Amino acid sequence: MADFFRIHLETLLPARCLQCEEPCEGPAWLCNNCVTGVPRNTYRCAHCALPLVPLIPTNSGAISTAKTRAITRPNTKADDTAKRSANNKPITASRCPDCQTTPPPFASATVPLIYEDIVRDMIRRWKFENRPELTQLLVELALEGAAPPSNIDVIVPIPMTFPRRWRRGYNQAELICWALSRHWRRHNSVTLPVSRALSVTGSRPLQHRLGRVARRDNANNRFGSRRRLVGRRVLLVDDVMTTGATLSAASERLLEAGADHVEVWALARARRRGPAADIID
Repeated sequence: MADFFRIHLETLLPARCLQCEEPCEGPAWLCNNCVTGVPRNTYRCAHCALPLVPLIPTNSGAISTAKTRAITRPNTKADDTAKRSANNKPITASRCPDCQTTPPPFASATVPLIYEDIVRDMIRRWKFENRPELTQLLVELALEGAAPPSNIDVIVPIPMTFPRRWRRGYNQAELICWALSRHWRRHNSVTLPVSRALSVTGSRPLQHRLGRVARRDNANNRFGSRRRLVGRRVLLVDDVMTTGATLSAASERLLEAGADHVEVWALARARRRGPAADIID
């Protein structure tokens, strides 16, 4: 009986896509077209998850470009070339040039989405229009691209200052942590604790108002540790990874607090320039 009413209710009042407002097939936040259009961080640095231009093998076995480089603006031609490669799988460099010369302190970063188009729109609604219910949708979209690491003892969110948390009503990184913890419990029968192990020290300029070098300097000594994490394997979580300065500084503090291993997980990665310029933390 319940299924009968549900089916007829969906027919009379179909769900509307949150992005394009077209009818959805069944109860869903997004229509199939918008889900297909989600920008995924497929070709990324194995260490910091920076989007990369893929190397495409040619029929002769040679590589079509000299080396994989970091994307500084949307590279539609390279993406289209990768999609047209039916017989050859696109490959990427293991690490970007920055990580090869000065690797960040965390072991690796998993960031499945790119911060542009529908992902940018959804994250902005989630953070700035008081839509915490979108947390599960964003996390599920990200988990379709890459699952979080399995060898983790505790999940730690990037903290917010009390005034910012009070104005927003929640810490978005902490909401992601709880969603990931539920995912672990459903799929692995393991409950991972979420720990507010980090705190923000002092008052500093907001990261979105600063350039790349200033972001790094502003992030230094930004965090304090609330508890020791001796021997723990930590998953450090944020919503958007821009330059990586915030996550690097937080990772250093966790390692100083005794963590044995720090992995990073975020929803979306900004390109180095272009769409990255309008990130708001």
